[in-house]
Amino acid sequence: MRIAVSSPDGLRVCGHAGKARRWCVREADGRRHDLLLAREQLFHHWAGEAGSHPLESVDVVVTGSAGEGFVKRLEARGVKVRVTGEKGVEQVFEALLAGRALAAPPFNPLRLVCKLHDLFRRH
Repeated sequence: MRIAVSSPDGLRVCGHAGKARRWCVREADGRRHDLLLAREQLFHHWAGEAGSHPLESVDVVVTGSAGEGFVKRLEARGVKVRVTGEKGVEQVFEALLAGRALAAPPFNPLRLVCKLHDLFRRH
């Protein structure tokens, strides 16, 4: 299982997956590496074809927040998206690999703004 977690520094889980540039990826064999997306690869800007985005090669994407457009685009390509309140990248990896549930995200009123924004965007 390949897991990607949005993180600004490799330690903390960050929010807003559509604007996340850095992702920590854990491979099935336990190796870990960073994936740094170019500006045009950020989902907030990305308009590429299916199969052309680096995150499409992972099984699970974990982030602190994600809009419906982000979730729909990845899930349509077979990638599960999990939104969590977990703070640490390693805690996310450990929980998923052990089959434990991730912490629920806290209420964030900005997510309502994102949902409204998603209503008027093309996906």
